[in-house]
Amino acid sequence: MNKRTLVIVSIAIVAIVLTVAFFMTRGDTYRNITYSIGQTRYPYQGDGQRGVLRNSNHRYTILTGQRSGGNSITIERVDIDRSGNVEIIVREWGQEDHGEGIGFLTVIIYPRISITFSERPNSIVVRNTNGEVFENINF
Repeated sequence: MNKRTLVIVSIAIVAIVLTVAFFMTRGDTYRNITYSIGQTRYPYQGDGQRGVLRNSNHRYTILTGQRSGGNSITIERVDIDRSGNVEIIVREWGQEDHGEGIGFLTVIIYPRISITFSERPNSIVVRNTNGEVFENINF
């Protein structure tokens, strides 16, 4: 090969490498998604349903579907990948988890927990510690 051909081939290879690198790192913008968790126990859309309710582009409520007589829910772990896909692991606490001899008043509220993200996730999956997937109610 002559010198001119070698230079053209080198430039083409550099252009291909830069293009591939650009498309491989596009998902990096999601790496900085942050979240905050809040407890919400007021009468709300979705009472009696079990699943995930999207309240806005950034805020989701996870519903147990059971009245609160000793039942509750907590978020154990939140994993966000580079593409903005979110997996949330929740723990559901039943009256039996609190021990024997503890009485609870059953009231007409449903345990739920909310999570708000700094930007809209690409996708969201919620599972409990037993691996059961929560249904997406309105999205």
